Amino acid sequence: MNLVVPTLNDSDKMLNDLVNWVVNEVGPDVPIHFTRFHPDYKLLNLPPTPIATIERAREIAMSKGIHYAFVGNVPGHEANSTYCPSCGKIVIKRTGLFTTEINLKNGSCKYCSRTIAGVWK
Repeated sequence: MNLVVPTLNDSDKMLNDLVNWVVNEVGPDVPIHFTRFHPDYKLLNLPPTPIATIERAREIAMSKGIHYAFVGNVPGHEANSTYCPSCGKIVIKRTGLFTTEINLKNGSCKYCSRTIAGVWK
């Protein structure tokens, strides 16, 4: 998980550096969660992270080959769910903190049969 905080780590350079590290060091199947910051405790002087910034971070990750990039702390956002890297259909749908739909068959996308990285029962 990467908490994206305005002015501290939300620049294109920092986001690109993070994504490049993940792709090169651990691989494209490692999920990245870009989580929205909300002012709290000792960081009350900073604004909440704009949703557009979180979406931009996800787009950067996807454009560099990350298969599973998520938008976090934005209730109802479509990028809270897991999409198949091949066919683009939802394989795990999430609503809030709940899984509401699972479209896997033996650890693969039920639509195109691509293996989805993870441990599945």
